[in-house]
Amino acid sequence: MTVKPANLIYGLEDNPPMGASILLAVQHLLIAVIDLIYPVLIVGEAGGTRAEIAFCLQMSMLAIGLGTILQIRNRGPLGSGFLIPHVTTAAYLTPSLIAARVGGMALVLGMTMMAGVIEGILSRFMKKLRVLFPPEVSGVVVAMIGFSLAKVAILRFVGLGGSDSVIEPAELWVGGVTLSTMVAFVVWSGGSFRLYSAVIGLAIGYGLAMVVGISNSNFIDDIAAAPLFGLPSWVHPGLRFDIYLILPFFIGAMVSTLKASGVVITCQKVNDPDWKRADMVSVGKGMLADGIGCFSSGLLGGMGTSMSDFPWPPGPLPDGWATLSGFSFYCWFSCRNFRSR
Repeated sequence: MTVKPANLIYGLEDNPPMGASILLAVQHLLIAVIDLIYPVLIVGEAGGTRAEIAFCLQMSMLAIGLGTILQIRNRGPLGSGFLIPHVTTAAYLTPSLIAARVGGMALVLGMTMMAGVIEGILSRFMKKLRVLFPPEVSGVVVAMIGFSLAKVAILRFVGLGGSDSVIEPAELWVGGVTLSTMVAFVVWSGGSFRLYSAVIGLAIGYGLAMVVGISNSNFIDDIAAAPLFGLPSWVHPGLRFDIYLILPFFIGAMVSTLKASGVVITCQKVNDPDWKRADMVSVGKGMLADGIGCFSSGLLGGMGTSMSDFPWPPGPLPDGWATLSGFSFYCWFSCRNFRSR
């Protein structure tokens, strides 16, 4: 059993209270929803309908839940043992857009499965490839993925997007208050407030947006009109493969692999005050779970997934039910809000 660092609220061996687990699940859901723009973009590029977009979102969310459950396990060759939620990832956005233009969603799904297989194969060689995956390299890859999203983030921060080409002072004010709130709670607060900095900032941001009149209230009406529970509609487009697209998806798998190794190594360092070098066995097991999650997403009908850059503070939950309840929320949200209407 490792010694918990003094600055951690919950260590690897801790079992957080039920309330904390649910709040953290909701908080990560709100963060992960941002990444769900990628399936929308890809299906739109393929000329898909609203029902096809809904199906891709639903299946991506189911794969996210499956990948996360596999990731927290630490038995046999599968799972890093850390509670690292999976999300849809920008690493596969560009190759998926290419595949969507060339062969539609069937080609996207088939090549996404191929990418998962590639990452799974690479995971078996991580112990021997330690020299190629130092934390510095993995950290740079994770940072570059973040930088690649900077343009979209900045545009949304200042209120630009779609047909809106004018920056309103109220939009800047709401964005600044939201970001400042998150940063303040992370840097200066203690205890539970630091854990929930993202959801607190989002709540304040949405509240301010409604008060100053810059939010679109239609989404509230859509949520209220949706049924409490509904099963996904099955509109799977089939599977296709193209040898000429192996290289783009191989590059995406390599990026996902580097990112995954960086996230697992970061979790190792955070949870072990005496950390000196990466445990590449744990990294390889985490990458295998990452690859299986991506493969499952393509098989089900979703886009490529990978580990989130924002792993939860707690380690694995011994009884597992709190984690399952959190990601059942993913599936419930999918069926309730993204179903075809």
